[in-house]
Amino acid sequence: MPQDLPFLSGLARLRLSGEVDVASFECNPEVDWFLREAACEYQDGLITAVMCWLRDGTPLGYVSTHVETVKIDSSPQRSGLGLSRFLKRKDGQIRENFPALKIGMLGVSKSCRRRGLAKHMIQFVIGQARSLSKEVGCRFVTVDSDQTEEARGLYGSVGFKKVDRKQDNRETDLLYFDLASLRRAEVPTVER
Repeated sequence: MPQDLPFLSGLARLRLSGEVDVASFECNPEVDWFLREAACEYQDGLITAVMCWLRDGTPLGYVSTHVETVKIDSSPQRSGLGLSRFLKRKDGQIRENFPALKIGMLGVSKSCRRRGLAKHMIQFVIGQARSLSKEVGCRFVTVDSDQTEEARGLYGSVGFKKVDRKQDNRETDLLYFDLASLRRAEVPTVER
């Protein structure tokens, strides 16, 4: 789905506060509940950060993020990501947890779906993680995604992949975006 650039450029981005009227936001019951009932409190408690995209003061989308680690316990996946060299630990244990910025909740109002806002918000979070990685360790962006074709397609279109799990009986897909892939894509060319 291509992004509706005129629509997206007309939106304001604002950190959630009590000044944002979230009463009319309608996505789905779980996402709506979090925005209306918990997001401000979680943000005030430094548990999550919530960014809203608004038009004329009305929120059309939001994303919450927090820091965590992602467990990559599949040796082939760690190796494929180039993480094998970071496995050394003094106690001889194998490192399986790596720093990440996690998308906790992401919602787009029913009134403006299929215009590229969800993808735009995910790309914003990837940008946040890139900036964060310049100051503190942050290798991945992660999300527990619904197991729907729509969600898999959305995150897949941005470059997210599924974390291989030794035991996987989750009701969601744990997906990751590897920030190192951006660094590899930015290798400067040498002019002769």
